[in-house]
Amino acid sequence: MLPVIAGVVSRSGRSDARQDCGAMLSALALWNSGATVIAGSHEAALGSRGGPAPCRSTDGEWLLAGSVRVDARRNLLRELGIDCGEELALSDQELLLRAWLRWREQLLDRITGDAAFAALHLPSRELWLGRSAVALRPLFYRLSDTGAAFASHPVGLFALPGASKQLNLDHAALMAAQYSFVGSPTIFAGIARVCPGEVVRIADERARSMYRWRPVRRLLPVRSAGEAAEAIRSAFDRAVADMVGDDGQVAAQLSSGRDSSAVAAAAASRLAGQGRRLLALTGAPAEGCEAPSVGDRIADESTVAAATAGRYSNVEHRVCRPPPGLALASLRDLNRLHHQPVTNFGNAHWWIALHQAAAGAGAKVMLTGAAGNFTVSAGPAEHLLDVVQEEGMAVALRVAEGMPNRLGAARVLAGAMLPGGAYRTLLRLSGWLAEDETSVPIVREPLRRLAEERLRVDNEPLGWRSGFDLRAHLLLDADATDPMVPAMWGMETRDPTADRRVIEACFGVPARYLVPQRGDPRPLYRMAFGDLVPDAVVAGRRRGYQGADWYEQFPRAAVKARFEELLANPAVEELFDAQAIRGLLEHWPSSGWAEPRVIHTYRGLMLKALAVADFIDHHWPV
Repeated sequence: MLPVIAGVVSRSGRSDARQDCGAMLSALALWNSGATVIAGSHEAALGSRGGPAPCRSTDGEWLLAGSVRVDARRNLLRELGIDCGEELALSDQELLLRAWLRWREQLLDRITGDAAFAALHLPSRELWLGRSAVALRPLFYRLSDTGAAFASHPVGLFALPGASKQLNLDHAALMAAQYSFVGSPTIFAGIARVCPGEVVRIADERARSMYRWRPVRRLLPVRSAGEAAEAIRSAFDRAVADMVGDDGQVAAQLSSGRDSSAVAAAAASRLAGQGRRLLALTGAPAEGCEAPSVGDRIADESTVAAATAGRYSNVEHRVCRPPPGLALASLRDLNRLHHQPVTNFGNAHWWIALHQAAAGAGAKVMLTGAAGNFTVSAGPAEHLLDVVQEEGMAVALRVAEGMPNRLGAARVLAGAMLPGGAYRTLLRLSGWLAEDETSVPIVREPLRRLAEERLRVDNEPLGWRSGFDLRAHLLLDADATDPMVPAMWGMETRDPTADRRVIEACFGVPARYLVPQRGDPRPLYRMAFGDLVPDAVVAGRRRGYQGADWYEQFPRAAVKARFEELLANPAVEELFDAQAIRGLLEHWPSSGWAEPRVIHTYRGLMLKALAVADFIDHHWPV
């Protein structure tokens, strides 16, 4: 289990901060049942459960508590001017405090790893909260009449005296509409989230975002595509080495895609040198299920995944085929441990099966490649615009001639040059505009109008001026925090493709090396990882379709029965249109599982509504 943290800054001594901090840490026992340590006074206190005691600066002015894993420790020690003799005596949390004292919020540009932390300035009682770049460890805070408080999970904040748990209906409606965003609001009214790569300052009864990390485009001093690939591979190998560590069982999610394949292959190579083994796990449809694919996507990725695993003698490859009903049976446990309704519930069955298998094998680390689309395997056509900016239109046109989709190149250039309305008209006339998916009939008015308007704005086609800007936007819009994994299965999720060093290397290569070319959709990926993974992965043009057997996992009768139970909750009925839900249940299809309308309405809206309704019923029961 990962350490959890909590703390309170009391206003004018209205409550005992140490006592309140202890109550919050007791409420966080589901996420870590270890020993509780609290530091501070009755006016301001920080605490940790299952981790080291909060550490204090030598001048006594700062107190810091964190759930921290620092990678690339030697680099950080060198920048801080700490000698090797002192290295062994410093915990990751103490190292983070040294970095905070040196750089304050700019430490996010220097720390590598995963961290959620709170720094309290004792003389002024200013509270600073932060999460590292693309962090997977969560942090939340609340301001009230009695002061400010923070915790690793919102449940901790409800342990404070007088704290009430209220539903943020607007936010719940957006979640039910499958709206994807990162921001400070949560489904709990009055509870705010610290975003990945953000530092928040709380002082004078106000919270202010002081810094937000984002990938910066700094060109690497490379003279060829080969040198660019070497730079990415070097950063990637260092990230993998740090994340697999020196002991313990490591598992990795392995699909047919480039990202998880590179992660699993690099991990296997590293572990082999240490005489260790890797457990590679692939989700696939249930036995005997002939799941249809969507378009040319791969419904069963186990064959391609096996080709990657088969290259390494120290890899044990397991294909996990979840039994029917696994996701429905696990929904309440997942919602009980998450800070928001389970996302992408239609995929939950294979995700659960993979973690169950890893936990059964004693794994303490699960490697993923969730951010790889924005880093190691990125190659959007929008990078053609970066070629224009970096090397001029003549070079860009020559690069465009080699692109496999010239119409796509034309679309990118048009989007950069035309006003938004003209660009949308061009997309509609050319057939490039995707079918509108902004209708949310299952949400009650006026919440429905709110959700649909937000979706329309979010789905508005933008003419990006830079492929790097597009990737940065998507990277910052992702928060892959999953507190269920350490709580349910006792393991930590780690993603080498989201490592800050990897991100910086991938954002530092010349754009022309990233533009797809005929016969090679990802030329730079081939140079960087072609020796690790099979050509079927490198040259693959078909994406995987995970959870293709979702309709077998969620039969109409079981979904209907669960909805009827949940709709008896007034809070659920206030959000959802029960008549619309029952109408869709009555017309639950018996075929056409690969049709876009069926996927959007039933795998998307209906299953997301089920997850949201269950979350509400758990936190606001009848």
